[in-house]
Amino acid sequence: MRSMISGAKRVAGCWLAAASIATAVGAAALAFHLAHGERPFVFWTYNRDSQPFELLGLFGGLTLVAATWLRAHRRPLDDALPSLVAGAVGLAWLGYVAENWEQSYDWRCYRAAAEQLAAGGDAYGGCYLYPPLLAQALAGASRLLARVVGPDETWLAVFFAWQAAQIALVIAAAAASVRLVERLRVPRRRACAYVAIAFLVDAPLLRTLRHNQVNLWVLDLILFALVAHEAWPLAAGAALALAGHVKLYPFALGLAFLLCRRWRVLAGAIIGAFAVLGLELAAGGAAAWRAYLAFVPRFPGGTLMRDNGLHSFVFNSCRLAGCPRAVPYLWIALVLAVSALIARRLQRRQRALPVEDPARLYGHAADLLAWTLLVSPMVWEHHYLLAVPALLIYASLAPRASLPRLAIAAALMLAMPTSDFYPLGYHRLAGLALLLAWTDPTSSTAS
Repeated sequence: MRSMISGAKRVAGCWLAAASIATAVGAAALAFHLAHGERPFVFWTYNRDSQPFELLGLFGGLTLVAATWLRAHRRPLDDALPSLVAGAVGLAWLGYVAENWEQSYDWRCYRAAAEQLAAGGDAYGGCYLYPPLLAQALAGASRLLARVVGPDETWLAVFFAWQAAQIALVIAAAAASVRLVERLRVPRRRACAYVAIAFLVDAPLLRTLRHNQVNLWVLDLILFALVAHEAWPLAAGAALALAGHVKLYPFALGLAFLLCRRWRVLAGAIIGAFAVLGLELAAGGAAAWRAYLAFVPRFPGGTLMRDNGLHSFVFNSCRLAGCPRAVPYLWIALVLAVSALIARRLQRRQRALPVEDPARLYGHAADLLAWTLLVSPMVWEHHYLLAVPALLIYASLAPRASLPRLAIAAALMLAMPTSDFYPLGYHRLAGLALLLAWTDPTSSTAS
C-alpha cells in the first residue's frame, strides 16, 4: 500500500505536465483569437499565418516561466530541479515551434487521410501509413473546430492546436523522464542532467517538431505506462494500448510487462485496446480498419539513407554493390539475428534479476524499444525519439566507468544532425547497435 501511495505521489509530482497542457490550451486560444482581425497592438514577422505561432510563443513563454517559478521558488535545489529542467526544455522548444509555422509534407499526409475518412473514402490511397486512429482523431477535431472558427479557418486551427499540444507533450515527456530515471535509483541531480541533455540536444525531437510528427504522443503514453504501472496499473495498460493504436511500436512493451508478471497492466492494455477499437468502429464503422489491413502487406520498406533502419541499410548496400535481388533475404536474416540477440538479452535478465528489481522491467522495456527500431521496415530519423527512454534506462543502470562510451552512442543517435550520405548517414543505427553492445543486460539497481 505504501509503495502504491508513494508511486501515486511521484506520478502526481509531474504537475508541470498537467499545468502545461492547460497553459497550452489557454495560450493557444488567446493567440488564435488575437491573430484574427485587425488590431492596432499586434502584428507579425512573416505573414498572417505565422502570427498565431508568434503569439503562442509570447503567451506560452510567459505562462511557462510563471508556472515554473511558482513551482520552484523557495524550494531546495533538489526539489526544484525537475521543474526547472521541464520548464527549460519546454521554453527551448516553444521558441522552435513559434518559428516553424509552415505545414510540413507529413502534416499534409495526415490532413489528406483525415479528409478522406470524413468524406467516406480510403485514407490509404496516398502517403498515410499509420493505423486509422490518428486520421480519425484529426477528422473529429476538424469537425469540432469548424463550429468555432468556421470552415475557412478549420485546418489552420487544427494545425495550430496540434503544434500547441506538441509543447505540452515535450514538457510532459521531460517531467516523466526524470521520474523514470529516479525509479532506477539514480540521484536526482544526475537524473535531471541526463534528461536535460537528452531533450535539449535532440535531433530526432527537432525533426519531430519540424515535420509535425506524432512521435511525442506515443512517447508520452509510453513514459506514463512505465512510470505509473505500480500506482495505476489499469491506466498504464490503457495508455500502452492507446499508444499502440497510434503507432504499433508500443505493443512490443506488453512482453516486458508479461515477463515481469504485471497482470493488471496487461489487463488494462487488453481492455484498452479493444475499447479504443470499439470507439473507432462506433464512430466511423469498419471501413477504415478494412482499408488499413489491406494496406499492411503493401507497407513500404525504407530506401533513403536518413531512414536509419536495417531495411534501408541493406537496400542501399545492395544497390551500391549491384545485388538488389538480395535485399529481402539479407533484411530478413538480419531481423532474425537481431531478434535472437534481444531474446538472449531478455533471457539473461530474467535469470539474473528478481522480479521485484525495477531493472528487470525497465531493462526489458529498453531492449524491446530498441528491437522495434531495429526490425521495423521504415525507421525515419524522428522515430529515434522513441529511443530516449531506452537510452535513459541504459545510462541509469550502467556503471559510471562505461558512461563515456554510452555518451558516444547517445551522440550518434540524438546529437548528430540528419543527412543522406552512405554509410555515414546511418549514425543513429550505429549508435543504437553500440548501445546494445556496450550495456550489460544483467545490470541491477542494486549494483
